[in-house]
Amino acid sequence: MDDQKLALTAISSLKSVGPTRLKWILDQGSHPLDAYKKLKAGKLSLNETPRGVSRDLISGWKVALRKNNFREIQNSLELQSINVLCPTDKYWPFSEDPEPPSIIFTKGNLELLNNKNSIGIVGTRRCSRLGKHIAFEFGKGFASENINVVSGLAHGIDGAAHKGALQTEGPTIAVVGSGLDYIYPKSNKLLWKSMEESGLIISESPLGAPPEKWRFPARNRLIAALSSALIVVESNLKGGSLITVDESLNRSHPVFAVPGSILSPSSAGTNRLIADGAIPALEVSEIIAEVFEINYSNQSVKNSLENL
Repeated sequence: MDDQKLALTAISSLKSVGPTRLKWILDQGSHPLDAYKKLKAGKLSLNETPRGVSRDLISGWKVALRKNNFREIQNSLELQSINVLCPTDKYWPFSEDPEPPSIIFTKGNLELLNNKNSIGIVGTRRCSRLGKHIAFEFGKGFASENINVVSGLAHGIDGAAHKGALQTEGPTIAVVGSGLDYIYPKSNKLLWKSMEESGLIISESPLGAPPEKWRFPARNRLIAALSSALIVVESNLKGGSLITVDESLNRSHPVFAVPGSILSPSSAGTNRLIADGAIPALEVSEIIAEVFEINYSNQSVKNSLENL
């Protein structure tokens, strides 16, 4: 790993540095190593400082960088088989995105990023058994057609979609809101390991980063960015899935929603999305034909969904 990428990694790992603050720091240098050296020497311009960035915080960053060791950073990443991607890398998937990250950490099969056909499947953690089953079958159906199933590796709908994709040994990508060495939720440990071995896990957060609340809206924009279209299986009237919907619409990506009972709180959000113009998600075959113009062939999954 070259010094430019190591400098970028070091800056992104500083306390309280998220996507906005990272971009602000990087914009002050001609390249990441230049920005790193300016911050380390205390030569950052304080013009248009992002909200919450004080002189004391910048001083703390400067002290932290002075204790920094590029070799230790590289050894830590290599020991855990973690790749670092930035906009100059061939696998970088955000070249045309309006709000790209400056860096991502990955673990697993990078070749999945070459697959341009991806579908996001998201929903509430507190889902119904039926919702979980639909997410599983959708994940299985799309992955069987070599379409990346993208989700957030959370409880409920997210995890079910990943499991469906993994069962058919198809492609699936998880975007998480913690460092790749911080498994969250802990009850998803086995699923997390399966994703590392057979899929791909992506995070904008550096190693050691806990799943702080502010990281998840940023995570949701990356799910939207990686997905050609989004399916919401179940959602309350408020929740993270609706943030992902907004991010998808901002990128002009189609949004589908699974209709549900008007008496079910976990379908209140999806029913409202449909009322507001989202496309009803009724069959895997219809979604594939509409979004990807691919002939759907997995009859077993189709039959499973038709028999619900």
